[in-house]
Amino acid sequence: MLKGNLNKYFIYALGEVILIVVGILSAMQLNTLNESRNLEKKRSNLIERLVKQMEINAYQTKESIAVLEDQLEDIRAVLGYMGQSKSQINALVIDSLMASVIEDHHLGLDLITLQEALDNGEVSILKD
Repeated sequence: MLKGNLNKYFIYALGEVILIVVGILSAMQLNTLNESRNLEKKRSNLIERLVKQMEINAYQTKESIAVLEDQLEDIRAVLGYMGQSKSQINALVIDSLMASVIEDHHLGLDLITLQEALDNGEVSILKD
């Protein structure tokens, strides 16, 4: 600097600053791309789990509907025995029908994945 190379020193220093800024910007861009990729993986995984859960729930719903339709047939059969004399009624048949009629049937849907996503805020990564 004492020999008049002050301009060269400032140009060198400016080059160093520009190089550092470009490096930082590049690192930030790579980090953003990596975060976007990780977010997309999480989103895809959550959607896949929710779809699987919905498929299972749809199957269970169909099964429950079939059970309830059978129960409705048994109720109709019991009602068909109304007004008949005791000699015309088979007690074993009535017992079997009544066991079916009084059976308590609940539709137990699996909502664990959805509830977890709501609880931990993961549902916010879904676009739609």
